Amino acid sequence: MLIIIIACLVLILALIFVIMYNHYKSMKRLRMMKDNLEQANQIKEVYIGRFLSLCSICMDKLDDFNRIVGHKIVAGQVDELLSMVKSGKMSDEYSHQFYEVFDDAFVNIYPTFVDDVNKLLEPDKAISLSEDGHLPPELRIIALMRLGLDDSAQMARFLGLSLNTVYTYRNRIKSRARNRDTFDSDIMNIGILS
Repeated sequence: MLIIIIACLVLILALIFVIMYNHYKSMKRLRMMKDNLEQANQIKEVYIGRFLSLCSICMDKLDDFNRIVGHKIVAGQVDELLSMVKSGKMSDEYSHQFYEVFDDAFVNIYPTFVDDVNKLLEPDKAISLSEDGHLPPELRIIALMRLGLDDSAQMARFLGLSLNTVYTYRNRIKSRARNRDTFDSDIMNIGILS
């Protein structure tokens, strides 16, 4: 009888140990999930801040443009205003500043983005940031794909490129992929917290 009681106590003790171990693992997984959630919230806050900064810059540039147009029209310098608009200098300057902010925000939100993209490509066909640390057009296209923008026409408008150029870049990128069949879905999985 004593042996049966001892065996039952050992069995109960083993069961308690298994339950405690599972509880410990669950708590550890819960802590990891909480840390991931906190990190995701911080990234979200950074992204919202960058978005608002970008909107502010665009609004400032629009105000500057409206002020210049108003001064030129009042001064009767319509021909100069027309040549300024046709040159595209202001538009290029504003676009360049917009892309700088976009690149900076995107790389901060997805700090391993370039490495993650290069893992999807053939080893000898890696893409890197430009010398000034900004995304080249190919990486911007992949960044837009990661953000859920899949329409090439919208990408072309956003990037100031022709539709054919966007198609060419997308085909060139996909041809460099290790797995062309899953490349688009692999792009969407970049930065997913697991």
